[in-house]
Amino acid sequence: GEGLGADNLGSIGNLVWKVVLSSLSFQIVGIFIFFILFSYSYGFGNIQQNAWYSIFHSISSFNNAGFTIFGFGNNLEPFSRGAVNNIVLIVTTVMFFFGGIGYFVMNDLVHHRRILGSKGFGRFRVLLSLETKLILVGSLVLAFAGAILIYLFEFSNPNTLGSMTLTEKIINSIFTSMSTRTAGFNSFDMSQSNDYTNLVCTFLMFIGGGPASTAGGIKITTFILAVLMIMSHIRGSNNISFFGREIPYDIGVRAMVILILSIFIIGVAVLVTLFIEFSNSTRDHYFVLLVFEFYLPNSLGEAVNYEIANPLQTPAHIVPEWYFLPFYAILRSVPDKLGGVIAMAAAILILFVLPWLDTSKVRSARFRPIYKQLFWVFLADCVVLGWVGAMPAEGIYLVIGRICTIYYFAHFILIMPILGKVEKTKPLPESIHQAILEKAGKSKVEGEA
Repeated sequence: GEGLGADNLGSIGNLVWKVVLSSLSFQIVGIFIFFILFSYSYGFGNIQQNAWYSIFHSISSFNNAGFTIFGFGNNLEPFSRGAVNNIVLIVTTVMFFFGGIGYFVMNDLVHHRRILGSKGFGRFRVLLSLETKLILVGSLVLAFAGAILIYLFEFSNPNTLGSMTLTEKIINSIFTSMSTRTAGFNSFDMSQSNDYTNLVCTFLMFIGGGPASTAGGIKITTFILAVLMIMSHIRGSNNISFFGREIPYDIGVRAMVILILSIFIIGVAVLVTLFIEFSNSTRDHYFVLLVFEFYLPNSLGEAVNYEIANPLQTPAHIVPEWYFLPFYAILRSVPDKLGGVIAMAAAILILFVLPWLDTSKVRSARFRPIYKQLFWVFLADCVVLGWVGAMPAEGIYLVIGRICTIYYFAHFILIMPILGKVEKTKPLPESIHQAILEKAGKSKVEGEA
C-alpha cells in the first residue's frame, strides 16, 4: 500500500512485534468468547474439547483460513440456526473482518479514533488516513451490497435460506457476503445455492480484503482505485479524489493495470482448465466448449444475421451490428431513400468538424455546467437511436427515431455553436498543476482543522 507510511514506521523488528502483538490480542479475546459460546452449546463439562475448538476456530477466523475441526464436517452450517449459534457467526464475522482489513487499518483506528473540540461531542470528528477510509468504506459497501443480493437470490431457496427465520436469513446473508470475500467459511450448503449467488460470491472473492492483511484477492484498495479512475475519466477529469483527498494519477494507473491483468490471467486459466476438463470428457462436451468460446463473443450480434439467406426473398426486417444501429435508425427516419443515405453519412461526417462547431473557449465540460448536462442528454439520445435501429421501421418506433434524429443534428448544429457563445463557464485555474495543488492544499487544511 502507498499510504502505509512505511518510511516512518521505525525498525522492521518493531513493526513485526506490533503486528504479532495485535494479532495475538485479537485471537486471545476471540478464544475466550468462543469458549463461552461453545461451552453453552456443547456443555460446560467438555472443557478440553471446548478449549481446543475455541483456540482453533479463533486462529482460523482471524487469519481468514476458513478451516474448521468440528465433528459434523460441513463447516459452520449447524451454526446457521438458533440464537447462540448465530452469535458464533457474528463473532466469527468480526474476527475475520479485522483480520481482513490489515494491521495498519487497525492501528489507524486505535490511534486516530477521535478528536473532540472545545464544544465537546458537538464537534466530534473522526480523522483517518486515506487508505483506512478506502478499506473501511469499500469493505462495508461490498459486505452489505453482497448481503442484499444473497438475501434476495436465496430468500425462497429451501436448501439454503428459505426455511430460516428473518433474523437468521439476515445474519447468514451478511456472514456469507463477508466470508466469501476474505475467509471462506460457509453457513449453508453452497452447492445448493443459485447460480446468481455463486456469481456474486465469485466477484467478492476476486476482490478480496485489505493490503497487509490475512485475506487474498486483488485487494479492495486496488479495486476501489480502479473504479475511481474509471469514474473520473467518465466525468472528463484526470483527477482522482476520494473524501476530498487527491490521489496521484500513477497510483490509479497501477491499480487499473493490476485489475486488467488479474482478469486476463484468471480468464486464461479458466479457459485452459475448461479445455483440459472437457477434452477428457465426451466429445459432446468438447463441442459445447467450442461453441461457447467461438460464438459467445458475437452475442451482441443479431441472430437473424447468421441465418442462411433466401436469394429469392428480401428479409422483412434487417438489423445491422449493434455499433451501426444508431446510424441505421437515422437512415430509416428519412422517408426518401436518397435523403436517408445523405442523413446517415452526415451523421458520421459531422463528427469530423466538431472542433469548428464547438465555439466555446473552454474545452473541458467540467467547467461548463449547462453543456455537461446536455452531453448526457445527447448520450441518451444515441442510446435510444440504437434501440430504435433494432426495431421495425413502423409505428411509434419511426416517430421516436425521427425525433431523436432531429435532436442528434440539433446538438451539433444549434446547441454547441450557440451554447458556446452564451454559456457562463466556471472560473478556470491558471494551470492543471495549480488546480491540483490548490485542491490538495485545501484538503490538507481541512484535515488538520
